Amino acid sequence: AVINLSGEPVAQKWTIQAQKGIISSRVDTTRAIGQAISQCAEPPKRWINASAVGLYGDRGAEVLIESSLPGDKDTFLVDCCLQWEAAQDEFQLPSTTKSKVRIGFVCGHEGGGFPILAKLAKGFAGGAVGKGDQYMSWIHERDLVRLFTWLVETENTGTYNGTAPAPETNHDFMAKLRHQLGRPWSPSAPAFALKLASAFGAPDPDVLLMSQRAVPEAATKAGFTFDFPDLESALKDLLP
Repeated sequence: AVINLSGEPVAQKWTIQAQKGIISSRVDTTRAIGQAISQCAEPPKRWINASAVGLYGDRGAEVLIESSLPGDKDTFLVDCCLQWEAAQDEFQLPSTTKSKVRIGFVCGHEGGGFPILAKLAKGFAGGAVGKGDQYMSWIHERDLVRLFTWLVETENTGTYNGTAPAPETNHDFMAKLRHQLGRPWSPSAPAFALKLASAFGAPDPDVLLMSQRAVPEAATKAGFTFDFPDLESALKDLLP
């Protein structure tokens, strides 16, 4: 099996050149894998390609399943993910099944945004971002690994949301994170402050404020079960 984990588009203030580089790193990698598989005398049975829930754009409280339409194509994250997925679709590989996993916010010990949020909460700065009503489609790192393994070992194909069954609003996510760490309430970071900070190199506020309430309908219907279906169980496992 071939698993392509090029990565979730990172949160930063993107220039046009940076946008092209980010898209190229996903699309070109995917095409290179497709071309390699097409030339194999004994091609792999599975090709699982990463994508991201950023494809859905900013959708408020709308529940998003794999058949939900993409977001506004003028949005960078949406455009990046659409091109990323389309690159895999370019290849007709009769001996290799293809799947896509739209990865959400991965909660793990190393890398990504979770250690940063945990550090902020430990330092009594773990408030909500903006209004806090934007949804975070999170998943425990071990469940994400299990999902990829399950796709390799089964004959299931298609598109899957790599998210836990219970997305949380940013407000509730941070509240539960603070509770697990034994920290009190913290004030929120207002949207205007994030936009001001982004002018000096801080993360793009649009990424922090976008809402995706994506649920793993395809995986659960196909029989996949989560070891960490709710945030409380995930936080207890990840944090002391």
